[in-house]
Amino acid sequence: MVEQQFASGDRVRLVSTLDDTRSHLVGVLATVAQVLAGNETVLAGVAFDGHSGRWTMVRGVDELELVEAAGTTVSFLPRR
Repeated sequence: MVEQQFASGDRVRLVSTLDDTRSHLVGVLATVAQVLAGNETVLAGVAFDGHSGRWTMVRGVDELELVEAAGTTVSFLPRR
């Protein structure tokens, strides 16, 4: 499995989620607002187009698709 890499400013789309509270955001474009380097749980904090606030995307729950890269990526490697 290839680890996802995102940077602030990247444009992403929520492809799928296991969280019913975010199911209405599947297919919606978003901008990555925050990445937490080294965090093994959080993919990124994102702001969805047309929706207020920021949402935290979680590994194993949310799947994001990179639409357009806009910055320097941060690699998230699994802990050994």
